[in-house]
Amino acid sequence: MPNILVTVKQVVDVDSLKIDRATNTITTVGVPRKMNDFDKNALEEAIRIREKQGGKVVAVSVGQQSSRDVLKEALAMGADEAYLITDQSIPEFDSRAVSHLISKFYTKFGPFDLVIMGEGSVDHFSVQVGPRVAELLKLPQLTYTRRLEYSGDSVVAERDLEDGFHVVRSPLPCVVTVAQEINQPRLPTLKSILAASKKPINLVPPSQLEINADMLQPVVTTKTVVPPKTERKKVVIDGSKPEEAVQTLIKHLTQEGVI
Repeated sequence: MPNILVTVKQVVDVDSLKIDRATNTITTVGVPRKMNDFDKNALEEAIRIREKQGGKVVAVSVGQQSSRDVLKEALAMGADEAYLITDQSIPEFDSRAVSHLISKFYTKFGPFDLVIMGEGSVDHFSVQVGPRVAELLKLPQLTYTRRLEYSGDSVVAERDLEDGFHVVRSPLPCVVTVAQEINQPRLPTLKSILAASKKPINLVPPSQLEINADMLQPVVTTKTVVPPKTERKKVVIDGSKPEEAVQTLIKHLTQEGVI
């Protein structure tokens, strides 16, 4: 029966981001937060494997106390245990710190047969944490996975690459990062939400993982985030003759590559 580790991250709802017109920068003040979309797919895939094979699904998040919300959601979806790695003295963990913390968690709280992660996060989308964790743990990694089959001592993954699909088999343990095409995450029921509210969120300070404090200091920081500049073409089409107007519109849309 597999013991599966799934990482979940709290991110801003990018659909609700606001633009400060005075400074032409994006602000996250007052923007709601949610579980990273790709992580929902990772969690769903882990739960489906457990439903068929038995075992346990452990959800872990690295962040601040507010990340408890996404862990509660993970429990409501079906995770068996939830852990939050947090340190109030560090406002934000970069991908290097997260990778080291997850790898240390794997070692201390394992063994795990499988690590399933989202292929990226909708906020930064650095696509680094999964491969970094695999490298630190010296485990095989299967990235951009759109289909996954578990067979006891190995997994078969169908990977979505730019030039086609790549089907590979890997022995366990291994690290898998999944794409959104892999499944449709379930919606927690009211009963499961109520049950999750009674389950503990286990807090893990970085010191418990015996990690070098230097590794927690960010090496990549975000200075500013600006919205992309988009200027209108300001093409005006005379609509007095509808048939000619339609042909002109089609011509412009074709030139722009829209159709």
